[in-house]
Amino acid sequence: MPLRMAQRTNAKPLIGFYSESGKGKTCSSLLLARGFVGPKGKIAMIETESGRGEALVGAIINGQEIGDFLVESIRGSFSPKTYGEAIAECEAANVDALIIDSASHEWEGVGGVLDMAATNQAEGKKGVLVWQKPKMEHSRYFMLKLTQTAIPLVIVCMRAKYPMKEVERN
Repeated sequence: MPLRMAQRTNAKPLIGFYSESGKGKTCSSLLLARGFVGPKGKIAMIETESGRGEALVGAIINGQEIGDFLVESIRGSFSPKTYGEAIAECEAANVDALIIDSASHEWEGVGGVLDMAATNQAEGKKGVLVWQKPKMEHSRYFMLKLTQTAIPLVIVCMRAKYPMKEVERN
């Protein structure tokens, strides 16, 4: 491939928030999304947190009104395909910003990638066959959808398992 001059493109922001439970990922995501799309912009949230994000509908935080937003709840199975279908539904609704709260379930929840691999192993599959289908589904239905969506802003919340430590800066 020849080297060429870079050109400005219309790349869309894909932002991730990663921290322990209860540290403000949902609130921060809603504030960022509302600031990005403005007061009349259409925000959707794919939520897996038993509806906790909906507690912020209409809230005013630091002078910024969250306003209304659409919600797609995922319960029961957190498979990559389920997430992909939810993203497609948000695309069809023509939203201006999408928040996925939480993407951690797609990896470690019931029906998620780790669960799929464990099922394969329990069925006697070994080696690469344990991970082949789970990783393909993760790539095809979740990651590809995230990186190729037409939604102008996507924010992904992920839960940290271990306490985060603040680093002192000089």
